[in-house]
Amino acid sequence: MKKIITKKDEKFFENVEYFNEILDRINEIQKEKNYSDEEMNNDLDVALWRAFVYINLWNYKGYAKAEKILKRVENVGKNNPIWCYRYAVSIARLRKYEEALKYFILGTEVDPIYPWNYLELGRLYYKFGKLDKVYKCIEKGLELVPNDYEFLTLKDDVENDRGYFYTINHYINEDVDKTEEKEIDYSDDKEWEKFKKETHYDEKCR
Repeated sequence: MKKIITKKDEKFFENVEYFNEILDRINEIQKEKNYSDEEMNNDLDVALWRAFVYINLWNYKGYAKAEKILKRVENVGKNNPIWCYRYAVSIARLRKYEEALKYFILGTEVDPIYPWNYLELGRLYYKFGKLDKVYKCIEKGLELVPNDYEFLTLKDDVENDRGYFYTINHYINEDVDKTEEKEIDYSDDKEWEKFKKETHYDEKCR
């Protein structure tokens, strides 16, 4: 079967300045090739790139949208480490922690050399207080991507007991992360204020 997303498109997606350019190009592809909505919605590559955009909105609605998009292709996606990662990130940010843990673990089993499932798995293990497993994830991650900023940052956050929510509010880019503050926006989640009080979120993020 011919791929909907070509190598040329993937290269373009990887170098866009604005994430909405990805969605615009996917819409163009559908019109140019006359793909049906069903064909687009059931394509793994399309789902992965759409979800990538919504995850990077860093807000509740974006994660909910990504979860819905990725769930449609779970049958083929669960054999792909990137699908496992993006789906688990989405549901973890929606606070479905136990379920997310299973998918991050699955991701490490599907592809033991894809590093980013270990990163998020380590973060979740930290939330659950399983420090031995946290350090194993960090060790594995640094074995796969030596001196990686995200794994080193996770190690530093854990050693200084900054809390789970602090660990997930980092930029990937080291220079940007050190100069700008960003926090996941849950303002559109009606239960957010209650959640912050129950988990002492604001205290953990200071």
